[in-house]
Amino acid sequence: HPIRLKRGGTTVFLELDLAGNVRRLRAPGGGDLGGYGYSAFGKQLEDTASASFTQPYRWKGRPRDVLGGVETYDMRARVWLPEVGVFSAIDELAFHSSRTTLWGWPSQSPVRWADQDGRCGQYCVGAVIGGVLGGLYYAATASTDQTWGEFAAGAAQAAAIGAGIGVLTAASPQAGFVLLGGLGVSSDRDLWKLGLGVGLVTSGGGASCPTRSGGPDAAPRVHGNSTQSAKAQHGYEIVDTTTGDVVKTGVSGGRRTATGGSARANSQANRWNREAGEPGRYEPRVVKEVPAGAGSRQEILEWEAEHAAELRAAGHLRDPTKHKRP
Repeated sequence: HPIRLKRGGTTVFLELDLAGNVRRLRAPGGGDLGGYGYSAFGKQLEDTASASFTQPYRWKGRPRDVLGGVETYDMRARVWLPEVGVFSAIDELAFHSSRTTLWGWPSQSPVRWADQDGRCGQYCVGAVIGGVLGGLYYAATASTDQTWGEFAAGAAQAAAIGAGIGVLTAASPQAGFVLLGGLGVSSDRDLWKLGLGVGLVTSGGGASCPTRSGGPDAAPRVHGNSTQSAKAQHGYEIVDTTTGDVVKTGVSGGRRTATGGSARANSQANRWNREAGEPGRYEPRVVKEVPAGAGSRQEILEWEAEHAAELRAAGHLRDPTKHKRP
């Protein structure tokens, strides 16, 4: 999908989140033109951008349409229906999982996984199996003075063969076997035999799997420090008990201790105490809590900026080696 759109004399930029969803529209100078909000499965919940600029790209960066009152997304291989959380057609390889259906998203987790056409097995498994078997085959047949570089080259060649056969047989079984025939004539190490096994496993065997894809339809796992994180958050201070000054304030979506403290703050304070050779000099404390939910990370980050400004105005956070930003 594009990251810039131009219509007439108007140009806008698409701002994406870590899952590839279009969240905001920006003017060339960075001005905010509005944005979009979605449910986990892509149902559009908010649109403040269309009044400024009409464009189709939304969830996962894919075109959104409304057909007969039904919201749809063109995911290339299949059409996604976000209101019911299913595709309009079954997984092409009819791969079934106990956690979903033939029409469902991989593991029913669009935030973490992507395999819209159900052919991940042919694209990915072929390369993995080809690489492993190619490396083993090379180790068994090459001369005793082989190098690690030669071993890696043999494995890479087999991985490429496996992936290529997987892709071709996904599109056309005939094309896949034409490739096998060509490899059988040209390969001096018979790696085509490994490719044959890979092709059979990944095309005839119906292998399929959810994957964290790196393409535009990818749905990578949201990092805990991302502004899209919905984990519970907390804010903390670290006090120099010899002066009473707050030397550090920060936020975390990480682990809390059994007594309600912050594991992150405790780790920082303990390190400074060791460096100073004064156990207990730096004392951490949790001063803000934000429960889990949409917008929790953004809320704690805004609090952190405001709290740091208040502390500085009161004469705290004076040591730049302890507190750097905000």
